[in-house]
Amino acid sequence: MVFGIFLLFLIPIFLYLFAFQPLQLRNTISKYPVGAYVIVNKLSYRLGSLKMGDIIAFKSLKNPDVNEVGIVDRVEQDMIFVKNNPLPLRRLDVIGKISFCYSNCK
Repeated sequence: MVFGIFLLFLIPIFLYLFAFQPLQLRNTISKYPVGAYVIVNKLSYRLGSLKMGDIIAFKSLKNPDVNEVGIVDRVEQDMIFVKNNPLPLRRLDVIGKISFCYSNCK
């Protein structure tokens, strides 16, 4: 019984930290408006690779506490270039790919 309750709390925490994370958009991209809520898929980024046109969430280079969203322009070895972002990103800065929009979506 105690083990079942422990798993009931452990599974959502595991999913949030390693698999999926909700995110409210603070900047606009072509597909989603500002204020839309999206799901960031962390597993697809960690297990797969990025390609041009993927919509990703990443840590802001100006303020690490803020997450931003952008479209991948190109990938070169360990650097990722995002449209409308002047500086290239390191792979560690990327949180994951946007996989689902569930509120205020067009």
